[in-house]
Amino acid sequence: MLVTVCEEVADREEGIRTYFRAWRRNVGEDGVIVIGHPHCSWLGSQISPSAIFYQWNDFPDVYRRSMDAVCEASLFVMSIAMEEKIDFMSDSSYGLEMTSPELFQVMDLPYIRRFSAWTHERGGMFWYHNCGFTRRLIMDGTFNSMGANVIETIAPPPEGDNLLEESRRSVDKEICTKGNFSLGLLRDGTPDQICTKAGEMVRSVHGFPHIFSTADAVLPGTPARNFVALIRSLHEALEA
Repeated sequence: MLVTVCEEVADREEGIRTYFRAWRRNVGEDGVIVIGHPHCSWLGSQISPSAIFYQWNDFPDVYRRSMDAVCEASLFVMSIAMEEKIDFMSDSSYGLEMTSPELFQVMDLPYIRRFSAWTHERGGMFWYHNCGFTRRLIMDGTFNSMGANVIETIAPPPEGDNLLEESRRSVDKEICTKGNFSLGLLRDGTPDQICTKAGEMVRSVHGFPHIFSTADAVLPGTPARNFVALIRSLHEALEA
């Protein structure tokens, strides 16, 4: 069923194009839009995380055909997105809290590389998201081999396992990183704690291309004053 639906994606071109066009109009030309992540190993969110490994081991042929179908359908969607001036094509995958380095190499990396190469061949930019345990994949050069222009979120403990200064220096200087303020600290910390950590974040990436942000989507219950404190502290640290 999934393969059939993916093969029929061209029938939805008008709706897909209208969707992206509306986003471009609403955000405006000065805003930056990143397309949603296909996440082929998750079959576009059609299976649960635990089912990935069940499918990979027990139904390898069907699972690979399904991933290939999601990939091809995603490339079709990306082609429309690029025509409608969406800024970044993207992909995502799990960190090493959910998979192994060896499985990442054979299950996820080929699709990430295909998406990034396809995007660059058409003059576009590619964004990669991983909000888990990624330190080993950064330190061994795997992330540098993906072809991403931007890599997020370089997540710190406890969300991930990265020390920003160390990981940023292991990512190629041509690649822009994004992140990595702790979601727990942003929700539960005091404004003074947030200010201190924001300053550390700025110093950690000095001289490297970096977008200051959080380690993933802001947690429910995060006080607005803490988010304001983060933004203010980053501006102050950058101007110091």
